[in-house]
Order: sequence, then C-alpha cells, then structure tokens
Amino acid sequence: MYLAGLRDKGHLRYELRQSYYDQSRNRYLYRLVFDLGDDPAVFIHYVTDRIHYFDESLESAVAQVYEGDPTVVLEELLWNFLSAEARRLVREFGRKSEGRLSPLSSAEQEEVQRYIHIFDRRRLFFIRYGAVDQSRVYRLNEKIYRPLLFKCRDEKEYYFKQMELSLPSRDLKKYIFVIFNLQQEFSENYSVFMPEALDSERMEEAFVAELCRLNEDSSFWQEDGDRRFLHPHLEDYLIRFFDYDFERPSFARDFYESFRASHRSFRWPQREKTLSEEETTAVFGRGIDDLKKMNKMELAKLFRAKAKKHHPDRGGEAEKFIQLLRTYEILKKSLKS
Repeated sequence: MYLAGLRDKGHLRYELRQSYYDQSRNRYLYRLVFDLGDDPAVFIHYVTDRIHYFDESLESAVAQVYEGDPTVVLEELLWNFLSAEARRLVREFGRKSEGRLSPLSSAEQEEVQRYIHIFDRRRLFFIRYGAVDQSRVYRLNEKIYRPLLFKCRDEKEYYFKQMELSLPSRDLKKYIFVIFNLQQEFSENYSVFMPEALDSERMEEAFVAELCRLNEDSSFWQEDGDRRFLHPHLEDYLIRFFDYDFERPSFARDFYESFRASHRSFRWPQREKTLSEEETTAVFGRGIDDLKKMNKMELAKLFRAKAKKHHPDRGGEAEKFIQLLRTYEILKKSLKS
C-alpha cells in the first residue's frame, strides 16, 4: 500500500492505493483503497496531544485489503500529516521493522529480470552512489531492488519521488543527465565527468528525444493508455531539466571528492605519464625545459593564469582545459618545492 499525491487543477489531493497482479492482463496494476481528499490530516483525531486514532471509515477500508494492524501502516503512510508530538511518540515507542538482509529468492530474482527497467537501475545507482559513470550499473547487488518488487509502475514512481527528495538541488540536472543516459549522444571523452561543458542545445534535443522514448515505452509503464501526452510521472523531470542548471565547478570540492574516491578502493599503480614538447607549448606557451626550471609555486601561478583563460565557463575550449590539467599534474610531480 502507498500514498499517491495527485495534482488536480492546481491543488494536491491524496489517495491510498494498493498494487495487485492482474492475471488476465499479466501485469501489475493498482486499486483505490481510500480517497483522502486534499487534507489527510482530517482523518486523524486527537484525544490529547499524546493520543491519536484514525477515522473509523479509513481504518475499515485499510483493514479490508491489509492483513496487519491498520494503525501501524497508516502511521507510516500518513507520517507527514501527524502532529510533531504524535511523531515523537511513535518514534519512541513504535517498533521499526528490520530490513531484510537475506539473499533474493528465485521468485524475487525472476521479478528483477522481468520488471526492473534500466531506467530504474540508473536512478537507484545515482541516488545511492552519485555516480555519473554508469558502466557498473548491472553490478549492483540485486537486494537494492527489493522495495520495487511485486509493485505496479505507479507505486514504483512514488517510491522514487520519495527517494529523490534526498538529492541536493545542485545535483538534479546531473541526475537527469545520467538517468536518461544523455552521455550516449556525445563522443567527447569528458562527457562522463564534466557534462556541464557539453553543448547545451544538443543536450536539450537528446533529453527531449529520450523523454518521448520513455513516455512511449510500454515495457516500462506496463499499462495501456494514450501516449500523445506526457505521462504525469515524467512531468517533474521535464521541469527540473529546464529549471535547474549544472553546479559550477569548485576546485576545492573536486579535490576533496578526488581524495575521498582515491581512498575507497585499491588501484594498481599506473605507469608514469610522459609529456611532449608540443603538448606543453600548446597549453602553457613554453617548452618542457623552461617549465622544469620553475619551482612548484611559480608553476602553480602560471597554471592559474592559464586555467582562467581556458576554462569553459570563461569561453575557453573544454578539450584544452582538460589537457592543461593533465599537463600540470604531470609537471608538478617532477618539480622541486
């Protein structure tokens, strides 16, 4: 069972829904359990600040489709509509169910293969790891998909809406770039780690094309319907893509992220990289011998000046900026302090 929030003529109303498997149509659908209107709080009654109960009509509707205690599931689903004192008491005295850590059963593994779409995999991979590079998306432990199993597409989408609330606004554009796999439209070698440097018009065209493709993907929606219009569950992605922008680069943060990532896993030592006279002259305007006569402070000063000139945000070429970074990293290792 889950809580659905529906936009209706500028207002938000709520419904309790339940997923079920329709044998005749061979797919998961949902049924309406209870219409909560625009204010579910009216179905919560308080004896005192410390004692609450749910409306009898609501509990009765839930009891007909739910085998457990209706109060427990309603407290979970209507958590945001409980008073602060009621939430405090539920936290203090409520029994949290422990997550299942056991391996997936054969039925669950079959469910993953049949109903976990690549779009779901990309979203979970980014939300969990924040990774733009999705080359390892199929190596995720399949237990991460357990909350999505045996549920209709509608319930899955509300699950993702809740998960996406944890994403900071600075990551929303990057998140959409990743989950719609927009990097496949670009051949630039920096598209994986620096999407903000890519051509924005090409990216917009690619996004609209992928959005329409997903909108018409019957294997994803698992439902019949007219697809001449955008599905309501995709509207938020459309709005976010055009309302948000990529976060501007921060050298301090990039250094921190690089340091943290380098201490997470073992890597075999790489062979020492070499530079050519042409490479150094192209980005620094000086030959290798001149640059090696500098100390690290002098080289850093020259690097900052060139970085300002070549940075994409200042009209520079992204390829040249990346070459500048690479050259600087190799050079400074060979200089004295």
